[in-house]
Amino acid sequence: MAGYAESSFLVYNRGRPTRPLALDQAASASFPIYPLEALLPEGFHVDGEPVVTVEVSYFAEIEWLAGRGYNVCGVKFPAVFQGQRDRASGPFLTVLWENLTDPILTGREELGFSKIYCEIPEPRVYAGTAHIATSWLGFKMMDLKVWDLAPAPLPPAAEPTPAGGAVMD
Repeated sequence: MAGYAESSFLVYNRGRPTRPLALDQAASASFPIYPLEALLPEGFHVDGEPVVTVEVSYFAEIEWLAGRGYNVCGVKFPAVFQGQRDRASGPFLTVLWENLTDPILTGREELGFSKIYCEIPEPRVYAGTAHIATSWLGFKMMDLKVWDLAPAPLPPAAEPTPAGGAVMD
């Protein structure tokens, strides 16, 4: 199994550079196709290189959670669906864990999205290395270290628009 890390911190700060509102961390590894094919529903197949990506995201200051946040961990790989009429390709999310009941229920009930609970503490980051772990009732499910990290560039700020959203010349 060949492995490689695709590490990036995407930080959105809304003017608060010391407190990130969202933090993403990802690591990827190549696998043989046959175990991945077994995870796919009928009509789906692995698309391209069989690279599995584990992505962990941390969100903070969410309005509908009264300023609180939550964390997610997803496992995905590229897949294609070929039906009688339709064809679609993209990342196939095999599982999504979250550490808070509210987003699990809203995702399931409002979006029809399957989610599972697990403990996802914020990463320990020091000297360009991030250590990420997930667990359920003390049983460790993932222990991931990613190194050689560097801050990702922030996207350019959008120009403010007058009330109503229209740009006036």
